[in-house]
Amino acid sequence: MKGFIVSTSALLARVQTALYRGNGEEAWRLFTEHEPSLRRSLITRLQVFRVETHYMRARSALAMAAMNRAPHRFLSVARTEVRRIARERMPWSDPIALLLRAGVAYVEGNATLSLRCLHDAVDRFEHADMNLYAAVARLRIGQLQQDAAGRDRQGAAVAWMAAQNIKNPAGFTRMLAPGFPDAR
Repeated sequence: MKGFIVSTSALLARVQTALYRGNGEEAWRLFTEHEPSLRRSLITRLQVFRVETHYMRARSALAMAAMNRAPHRFLSVARTEVRRIARERMPWSDPIALLLRAGVAYVEGNATLSLRCLHDAVDRFEHADMNLYAAVARLRIGQLQQDAAGRDRQGAAVAWMAAQNIKNPAGFTRMLAPGFPDAR
């Protein structure tokens, strides 16, 4: 089991690095290349790994959809993974599903639904003490609002990340919440 956990962690690190760098194609390639071994490992029987695997696949698909690489196909993949995460019904996984739903809605051109999902995700991330994810969702809200309140929200999220020694808030945000324009 230990070997499977290490290889799953290595895959997660590589996919996240690709997303952080804005390379959705590499993230998707890495995930799809290693997905069969993930399934064979049975590691996804453990809830945390199952959710992380769905989240990894959804983020990679969203990054591809946002690049206009067969957007309908990749949005379908992302929607499927969102439903799978939502079925887990955990305080820590529910806001992840909302964050992904927001990305799907944005790529589909529904900024209103995207904002609604992001606001709900922030509330739930805060309730689950997932402050980094809450900051990412706030940054995305600020980007979409495009007004003084949005700039303030975005600035506060970036400041919070800087206080956590995050050197590249835009990259971190792109990694955890793809599907939106790059954060500035």
